[in-house]
Amino acid sequence: MIKKQMVNDLNLSTKIDDVFFLKDIEFKVRRDKKTIDMFFKIADKTGEIEAVNWDVSNDKVEELGKIEFARVQGYVTKKKSDGTLQATISSLTKTIPLDYSDYLLQSDKNLDELIKKIFSKIDSIENPHLKNLLESFFKNQEFIEKFKKAPAATKVHQPYIGGLTEHTINVVAICEAICNIYKEINRDFLITMAILHDIGKIREYAYDKVIELTDEGKLLGHIAIGLEMIDQKIKSLDNFPPDLELMIKHTLLSHHGHFEFGSPKLPSILTAIALHYADEMEAKVSGFINIKAENKGFYEKWSKWVWWLERSIYLD
Repeated sequence: MIKKQMVNDLNLSTKIDDVFFLKDIEFKVRRDKKTIDMFFKIADKTGEIEAVNWDVSNDKVEELGKIEFARVQGYVTKKKSDGTLQATISSLTKTIPLDYSDYLLQSDKNLDELIKKIFSKIDSIENPHLKNLLESFFKNQEFIEKFKKAPAATKVHQPYIGGLTEHTINVVAICEAICNIYKEINRDFLITMAILHDIGKIREYAYDKVIELTDEGKLLGHIAIGLEMIDQKIKSLDNFPPDLELMIKHTLLSHHGHFEFGSPKLPSILTAIALHYADEMEAKVSGFINIKAENKGFYEKWSKWVWWLERSIYLD
């Protein structure tokens, strides 16, 4: 059955009867220590809302906790002061969607055009070793298709199909501006690393049904995966300079800038510190823009508390 009802169609008192993705499932036991309630969100590519399934029988908890997609029946029963909705659900039936694209957020950019821009940047690289390294990735059609579709994250910035390509080209643009200001920075090296810094995300995330971390992503993360990918490519290239290899690996490992953010090393060369701040700026600004978009139409001056900014943000 074709999906007819989307999350952005829902409003107070709307009857819900369609297939949705269930996320953030949590079961809570009431004070009587017997009654179990199920709290979760129903979602599709247009958004998500909070939902509650009251008084779940104990023998259903395990089954319901494993559901990804379900035909959801119920009503939107609450509209909070900030405009967010909450639904009370009476029935959840596990199912398989006809079209997973109904549940995957997509970039609104022309991804083929963004890939062309990346090719243009690769053509502009004069250092033959850096160009060969870039081409070893971007002349592989399978890699290009994965790179083009991968998200940049599951939350915060560009958490949608095409997000990695969008994030990468934005970081490249910021790095070009940095190079125009600071002539001491090696442009070929910085642009190369701007293009390659997040390539591990093509294996960190699964994005065929819903966007989620792979086992490899959970256990290693995109920095370690990206390092492995680059190491394998460099080994396949003839006469790659060892000192250049070392600087590439350091810049990749340090681009998050802090140990607590996943970098095993801190930026210790000029291009590494430039890449770190370019990447951080792009992620933070894009994430801020996402928050404003998510709150559009709620008619509130301030957002909810944003965990990664450690503050609420002004929306007007």
